Amino acid sequence: YVRDNSDIRYTTYTPALEKYSDSWAIQDWAKTSLGFMNALGLVKGVSDTEISATESGISKDITVASNVSWTAVCDAEWVNLSHVNGTKGTSTVKITVNENRSVEARSTKVVVSSGKYGIVREITITQSPLVPKLEVSETAISTALSGGSRNIRISSNIPWIASCAAEWIELSEISGGSGESTIIVTVSQNATTSSRNAVINIRNSDYDIQKSINITQVAFAPELIVSNS
Repeated sequence: YVRDNSDIRYTTYTPALEKYSDSWAIQDWAKTSLGFMNALGLVKGVSDTEISATESGISKDITVASNVSWTAVCDAEWVNLSHVNGTKGTSTVKITVNENRSVEARSTKVVVSSGKYGIVREITITQSPLVPKLEVSETAISTALSGGSRNIRISSNIPWIASCAAEWIELSEISGGSGESTIIVTVSQNATTSSRNAVINIRNSDYDIQKSINITQVAFAPELIVSNS
């Protein structure tokens, strides 16, 4: 039929059922049909042997189909298994990958095995690194002689510390965590005849990331007016 209908195109397909951890349980008579179903995306792969997680983590169920007792092991502290052993039949194991707070990608394996029969199946887990984010709503503030207050919004997915060496500037918050935060910057009145400048630093030293806010304030201008009454 394909030969006689030139507008139809096809490609060869090699079954890739071995990527599923329970592929050993597929009977020979079913492999061809399941191979075609897999090629068409009809096999969703709850028993897929690869899990890819973002930095925020993931929970995923895997299916273990076995006619013998089995155990599941993972050496990584950042991976949790809902249960670590089972008997014959079909079982579901929930794999939970915790949040990655490191700037390094990481990987590990969950090993499902039946020691008595030498059967070993592996599930590879990879996780993306944290991409540090630290943003401030303003990077420069100019204030009048009388001073005043200004709100600075901070958006971050890492902890931060705020500091300012100037005694004439007060910060409502000097530390925060992930999420949206607001610092109220209060500048006191300038009673000197010189303009003044200061810098507020918002920093996380662990990730070596910093944002700076420059503060400027005009000088006091003395006046002496003599008039003829």
